[in-house]
Amino acid sequence: MRVEYKVTCWKQIDIDDAHKAELLIFLNENFQASATDIFNWCLDRGIKAYASDRDGTECDMTPAENGGRATIEVYDMAKGDEVLFMNGKP
Repeated sequence: MRVEYKVTCWKQIDIDDAHKAELLIFLNENFQASATDIFNWCLDRGIKAYASDRDGTECDMTPAENGGRATIEVYDMAKGDEVLFMNGKP
């Protein structure tokens, strides 16, 4: 049996301060930018960027916090990963 669960956490991207003004312009012009967008912005400019997890920020999620979708799933590995349980669904 395998139990999978969903969590949320904060990560950080470390970028040299020399790029602060330029990055802030990019973010203000792209208010919905994702972390992938920031990495691509760095890559396009040859800027080194390092990602890491923020300690102590990982939290379990409930189905309500996940748009009503499951956050715990139980699988029977002996039966080809048959789904035994998913929370968030009756």
